[in-house]
Amino acid sequence: MPYWHISQDLKELVLSLIDNNVVPNDFELNISEIFGVHHAMIQRWQRNIDLYCSVIPPKNSLQGRPRILNGNQTHDLITLLEEAPEMYLDEIQDWVAISHDLSISKSTLDLMIRDLGISYKLFSKAAAERDEVARGVQRTPVVRKCDTK
Repeated sequence: MPYWHISQDLKELVLSLIDNNVVPNDFELNISEIFGVHHAMIQRWQRNIDLYCSVIPPKNSLQGRPRILNGNQTHDLITLLEEAPEMYLDEIQDWVAISHDLSISKSTLDLMIRDLGISYKLFSKAAAERDEVARGVQRTPVVRKCDTK
């Protein structure tokens, strides 16, 4: 039988017909044919009634991949970025590793900060204001003198 949605009312009706002895016990197979459902489905509905008091089981709240940072850790990250918005991703990464004992990549941090809706305007401004002379000294290649004979 192909998948099709069966309403909660129909499930309860089938189970009430069986429970109230409206149909004989051996009629369960025939009732499944009448309603177009498999007899295993009727047994599953009865098991759900026994376990959850409903033909429909409760939804699983743990679906999907768990977040890397929980709510408190995310709040701490937002507070950090509000207090020191000039921090670079590698500095934030170090802070998360030290304060929350978590290893998280820079790209994941970037995605999380974007998902939180925090703007990079101040980050860009801080990056534009950095000392280019000091960066130039740091970027100069090391030249080795070779003795050629």
